[in-house]
Amino acid sequence: MKKVIYSVAKISSNDTTLLRKLVFIGRNQLKYRARLRLLFNGIKKRARLNSEIRRTKKISAPSVIQVTLTNACNQNCKTCFFRVSNRLNVNVKFLPYEVIKRLVDETCAYGTNFIFAGGGEPTLHPQLGKIVNYITKKGLYCDILTNGFILQDKAKELTEAEIGTVVVSIDGPEEIHDIVRGKKHAYRRALNGIMELNKFQKCPYIAISTTASPITYKFLPKLFKTLEPLIKTGKIKYVMARHMQHFIGRQNLDKHNEKFGENLFYARQNEYPEVDFNSMDIEHLHQIVKWSNRKFPWLIWVGNRMSLEELEKYYRAPNTFIVNKRIYCPWVFVNITETGDVVLCNDVTASNNFIFGNIKEQSFMKIWNTSSKLIKFREILQKYGKLPICARCCSYISARI
Repeated sequence: MKKVIYSVAKISSNDTTLLRKLVFIGRNQLKYRARLRLLFNGIKKRARLNSEIRRTKKISAPSVIQVTLTNACNQNCKTCFFRVSNRLNVNVKFLPYEVIKRLVDETCAYGTNFIFAGGGEPTLHPQLGKIVNYITKKGLYCDILTNGFILQDKAKELTEAEIGTVVVSIDGPEEIHDIVRGKKHAYRRALNGIMELNKFQKCPYIAISTTASPITYKFLPKLFKTLEPLIKTGKIKYVMARHMQHFIGRQNLDKHNEKFGENLFYARQNEYPEVDFNSMDIEHLHQIVKWSNRKFPWLIWVGNRMSLEELEKYYRAPNTFIVNKRIYCPWVFVNITETGDVVLCNDVTASNNFIFGNIKEQSFMKIWNTSSKLIKFREILQKYGKLPICARCCSYISARI
């Protein structure tokens, strides 16, 4: 096998880094039948999307459902848009197990194959293991994104529930991570949780997610070097790094509200009071991205293809679109909030005025196919392709950068 890889690498000598990444990712993905099934299902979904994109109703269930298990969190991160939405630990809610069970029963029969459990902090949900176990037993793939603070205590529960992937969010080396999280020992406890998961024979797929922010970007090389031994020993499988998102330029905000406010929804501006984008040395960040992308085959940089000029525009000119493509979100993705509301752009809407329905009160598929707001949203996107506020949306830009 090594000889084959080497000979191919010689032929493709101009892009050995890409080949190494593909070999690394492919080898690990093939170890997990659930991941392979997800890949083929994704191909089928894409083919189906091409026909369904012309319709606004009577479409299949979304490929991906993000379930916000709770709005509670045990950290106070400076770069979290959930924190700045002013819902953090205010009127704490937990989405009931019975409601999630009905959602899974209904959507798995109509094409959903991936459920992402988030928050808040999902490990705070008192029935997390029971929820994950039901999702996986129904044949769906389940991920959670966690800060890892109590992951060590939840490791056995998650492993026995056969969770697909546990994504642990790390902002930088220990001293930086703890500052960003506003919590002492946050880094150490997240690492202890990863080690605890690895003690079990059926250890889930473990990944690290990190974000380049004005506070952390200079320290990312140190973080990657620190994580490399965990990759080599198989404790974690890959690291995903991305740029900060969900910040909206004032010009785009005003343009959106003027054109779509009354007939769709009014948007608000997410502000990060402790984050100064103007303080970033964009050229330095660009060098970090290129260097780390070449050096670490296990690192997936969402943004590695941006030129220095594009990166400058990304952070300095938030009204500028870096990506030129259509929006497909309301055909393939949905978010269920901790209260049971069915939403899409919940993090940027003013006064939660873009709710399609509530799964505690209605069938999800009925909401998905008959909600007048959702149908209107699809009609507008069919006509315009995208909205002014989409310029820094994670669902929009990730496909390109």
